[in-house]
Amino acid sequence: MTAMVRRSGREPLRGWRLALALVVVVPLAGAAMVAPQYPAGAQQPSGGVDAPTDSAVTVSGRADGVYGDDFSDLRVTVSQTRNLTSQGISVSWTGGKPTVMRDAVQMVANYLQIMQCWGPDPAAADFRETCVQGFGRPGGAVNRIPKLLVPDPLETVLSPDAKIIPFLAVTGERSSDGAECDAGCNLGALLSDYFRADNTNEIYQGFTAADGTGRVVFEVQNAITQPYLGCGAPQPAPGGGQTPRPCSLVVVPRGDHDMDGNPLCAGCALVDSPLQASTFRDRIVIPLQFESLGGGCELGAEERLTVGSDLVADAVRSWQPALCADGGATFGYSAASDEDAVRQVLSPVPGAPGMGFTAEPAVPLPGGPEVLHAPVVLSGAVIAFNIDVEVDASAPPDVLKLRASALRELKLTPRLVAKLLTQSYSSDVPGGAVSEHVRNNPRDLFQDPELRSLNPVFVQFTRVAALRSGLMVAQGNSAAYREVWKWILADATARKWLAGEPDEHGMVVNSYYRDVLNTGVPLDTFPKADATEVVGAGAPEDKPFGTGHLRPYLGSMEEAALQTRRADPKSKTVWDANRTPPDYVAGSALRPVGFRGAMSITDAASAARYGLYAASLTNQNQEFVAPTREGMLAAVDAMVPSEADDDVLMIDPTKKAPGAYPLTMVNYAAVNISNQDQAARDDYAQFLRYAAGAGQTEGVRRGELPRGYVPLPNKLRQQTMSAANAIERGPAPSPTPSVEPTEPETTTPTTLSTTPASTSTSTGTPNAGLPPVTPGPTRTPAPVPPATAVSQTTPGGPLGLVGQYALVAALALGLLGGAAGPVLLRLSGRRRI
Repeated sequence: MTAMVRRSGREPLRGWRLALALVVVVPLAGAAMVAPQYPAGAQQPSGGVDAPTDSAVTVSGRADGVYGDDFSDLRVTVSQTRNLTSQGISVSWTGGKPTVMRDAVQMVANYLQIMQCWGPDPAAADFRETCVQGFGRPGGAVNRIPKLLVPDPLETVLSPDAKIIPFLAVTGERSSDGAECDAGCNLGALLSDYFRADNTNEIYQGFTAADGTGRVVFEVQNAITQPYLGCGAPQPAPGGGQTPRPCSLVVVPRGDHDMDGNPLCAGCALVDSPLQASTFRDRIVIPLQFESLGGGCELGAEERLTVGSDLVADAVRSWQPALCADGGATFGYSAASDEDAVRQVLSPVPGAPGMGFTAEPAVPLPGGPEVLHAPVVLSGAVIAFNIDVEVDASAPPDVLKLRASALRELKLTPRLVAKLLTQSYSSDVPGGAVSEHVRNNPRDLFQDPELRSLNPVFVQFTRVAALRSGLMVAQGNSAAYREVWKWILADATARKWLAGEPDEHGMVVNSYYRDVLNTGVPLDTFPKADATEVVGAGAPEDKPFGTGHLRPYLGSMEEAALQTRRADPKSKTVWDANRTPPDYVAGSALRPVGFRGAMSITDAASAARYGLYAASLTNQNQEFVAPTREGMLAAVDAMVPSEADDDVLMIDPTKKAPGAYPLTMVNYAAVNISNQDQAARDDYAQFLRYAAGAGQTEGVRRGELPRGYVPLPNKLRQQTMSAANAIERGPAPSPTPSVEPTEPETTTPTTLSTTPASTSTSTGTPNAGLPPVTPGPTRTPAPVPPATAVSQTTPGGPLGLVGQYALVAALALGLLGGAAGPVLLRLSGRRRI
């Protein structure tokens, strides 16, 4: 770069000096409660972060900016300001001046900087020190204080030699301001005890389009994910007791003037920190209220154990406080694979969970326990993405207006997803550019002619360096993963390609995967089978890195969504000889707005929680369908009973269902009623009544159905209510050994009662036989509709979930060397890159 910064001796512009200009203050008293400026995206999961909430606010900028900038037309809208957890929220704006760009993505003036602060008094002099700072562009430093020829006229607090604004943690600790640092000092290390480049949530640059609008998703962090902010942690309440600690969202609008009030010269950029006194003076402060961290249930209370799928996690966490309120039962929840959940629920061991969540039936072996299935949530697997449009000024007007904004639409076919899951793009393989088995394939998904023919916007992309993170997936097995493979293998084009047939452009499957996937049985894991290893630059010959470094597994679907929001696949391919012990580390900081390119397979609720868009996938009708409410409900209407249990509905991937999203899943509570006493059965029945009643009310409050889920259709809610009745009644009586009667008797077949057991505590007013949905959590159990005609008891049989897929599990374990890690076999020859 040769551009210069005005009034600073015409020195070259450094990456870390792309800070910004001044501006706007916020009249908080005039904050209006309004819907977000951007409507819900067509490809967001149901109820995404752009959807309106009753705590959305809009605030305005001010006209008297310190440096002569006028922000009086700026209107900033935050989609949610109450009932917050660790999640994404939408920050959108209108009335801004178009961002001045140096090239495809580098912003030099007229943009927004957004951060989270814990300070209780926004007017206090040290309030800025309570804000989590950013780390600038990839490889850049923290928010430095530049030593310009024109000093900051309002900077009176810091020492003359300060190089950064220090951070004051909620715990009372305070970082150095860097005054003691010499020219080679690592300023980022001064803050690394509190936050780092891989977990800061500051939006370093928010782009304003030519029409004055902009939109970003901000990752709000509570005290669990950022303890040095402490948001949501308990603190004394004014009237006694405790209340969750509030925090603030701070927006610093930047203009196009130097600190002396003169306009920036051509090719120059803003360089002052947003936390510098004059710049921070014009901040917009928006109060944030958090949910308490405790969950609302009594500490130490006896728990009813539940276990199961990631796909129910957000819903169960939301329902737990409502269920335990007013003396109700406390339900513990542990995430586990569907298979593990089934195994635990069927276990005869005392203390095993009585209820597990799974999308596949829990089928006991002959003589095993009696198990009932009840639908609890409608969700699905999604391919979430966080991709910025990277085009330059030569792009067509309809594409240019999207520059540096988040891509909202992406179309994917089964074959494209298969290419990602098999490490068939050269950038997904260590040393892939020279690896014989993939070197002639496209570098990444976005260079694939197949993708470009479906998504023409990528033809205009002028930067693709950020788009090499592959497809993030979580470790372990899951029914959701099996649904992905079923969808892929149901497509003839994808099957042929996986079997070795090149696509129309000559791309071939990674040869390491042919034997893994061509078994005829869909896996429930995402194996990382490429065993290629290379020695990184500067590393010793006996320290290569492989797939586990380049494309590591993540711990859960939720983590996959979070890392997609951060655009950080956790790759570690840079050798650090100074580390103890030396090892491979990440090569760059978080990608700021304009540089992001990340994708993952996650669940719809996690994608919605972190404000991600989700790809539209082809169904058997060759329609591209997104995981919207309409797409999922259409899929439910076309579901068929599973082969193992008629009460469990599943997608038939070969069935043509117009408008159906192909990875839709109904998740069930499987309850073992044979091994539970009456009190436990009553509690589990109450859980199900809540889940099918008030728990289907959509919202962001505790007790409601979180974003990303679709409320269950009435027929499924009725099934759950009927299952709750049967659970209270308990298992059918065991047959009594026959005794030779002294005289003939007439016996009457036993039938299931359609009335609640005498121990039931259900109350309420019937509503056409369906449980009412109320606006918010309630302790009044929903009324029980008439029992459905179908049996709620899972028939015994040899086709248990574990047995049904034992061959697949054994194959996966043999190929993966265990579910805990990728297959990383040593190659006889290594290449140095």
